[in-house]
Amino acid sequence: MAKGYKKSEPLNRWVALIFAVITMLLGTLFTFEVFFSKPILREEATEVSGVFKDFSGHQKLKGGFSEVSLFFADGSRQYIDSCCVSEELLESLEKTPKGIPISLLVNPNNDYVVELVANGKVLLDFDYAQKALEGDSIVALYLGVFLYSSSIVFVVHAVRDFKRKSKQKKIKRGLDNNLN
Repeated sequence: MAKGYKKSEPLNRWVALIFAVITMLLGTLFTFEVFFSKPILREEATEVSGVFKDFSGHQKLKGGFSEVSLFFADGSRQYIDSCCVSEELLESLEKTPKGIPISLLVNPNNDYVVELVANGKVLLDFDYAQKALEGDSIVALYLGVFLYSSSIVFVVHAVRDFKRKSKQKKIKRGLDNNLN
């Protein structure tokens, strides 16, 4: 080892336990996404209609899209999850005249729009939105499982660190007793 460099300390058991709790909470959050975004039948969706006022949403610089907010004349708003947004949808919304009635189907589990119809034209297809939300929730499930696994690793590390330090204390006490 080069002179002047200190050997890195292993991760403290308390830090490992804090990371374990954080990763477990995040894992739970991501895992529950599967339940909120599970596909529903068309009949289970909530029908919403309103007079289209405006929308906000855009394509991100690094690819992908932001969540789209739909604003209505009565002051209410609905949201389209970013996984369901496409360049075609954004262009269609830009071309949609303000003040026309639009009808929506909303997933009651997560309150995201799963179908959007304006002027008799389907801008967001129900089946496409269901598949996109389900695919997005599967990715979240994998991330949740990874975070749970990480949590287990942190707990194992904390237990090993505790055992190692307990063993070192016993050895030190034994050496102190032998010297006396």
